Amino acid sequence: MLLEPWILLAIIAAAVVLSVPRITWRWFGMFTTLVHELGHAFSAGVLGRRVRAIRVGANHGGSTLSSGGAFSAVVSGFFGYPAPAIVGAALILSTTAGYTRAALVGGAVLVILSLIFLRGWGAILIALASVAGSAALWLYADAVLQTYALITVGLALLVGSIRGLGNVFAAHGRKHRNLASSDAYILARQTHIPSPVWLLGFTAAIAACVWASTLALMGAVSAG
Repeated sequence: MLLEPWILLAIIAAAVVLSVPRITWRWFGMFTTLVHELGHAFSAGVLGRRVRAIRVGANHGGSTLSSGGAFSAVVSGFFGYPAPAIVGAALILSTTAGYTRAALVGGAVLVILSLIFLRGWGAILIALASVAGSAALWLYADAVLQTYALITVGLALLVGSIRGLGNVFAAHGRKHRNLASSDAYILARQTHIPSPVWLLGFTAAIAACVWASTLALMGAVSAG
């Protein structure tokens, strides 16, 4: 996929509109939270944990309930905050490599499968809206528009992941607000490895996704 510089700038602007203003972040932030929780659920399922329920609140809070061994609990606990960045990078890398339709279908299938575990109107509504958007792109948009849309969502998820990282760092700040809901705090209690180590791990994973996405987009522009 080749991108003209002005098109990339327009895509970045669209991603910012989705993920920065309060009015749009109110809704896109719920989608980002859903991806966060699916990160927990998917990694739990891969390691043999039994996923029982996924919830997403209107306040961008979420939870994933699963059962299994201690090691799998730690791994699944880690992959929440990096999940939106991983998914965002996957969308960008796949579309710039020419696999837009595969990314579109794969993402929709994963969200449809997640409906089995979703509880509460927030999670279900966001999941159905995501599937409806994917279906509309498949039916009514050409390959180029599909690519632009997925790159936009990918970039917005990267921004959402960074916002989430900022929130968890703030939770560990001086006032320790909402500390009990922090994945780093929970992982520290499970493993006795200090929270800053887990925060550094989240940061490294998200930074790697941002770096890979930047290289892919710059490569697409240069090729164009």
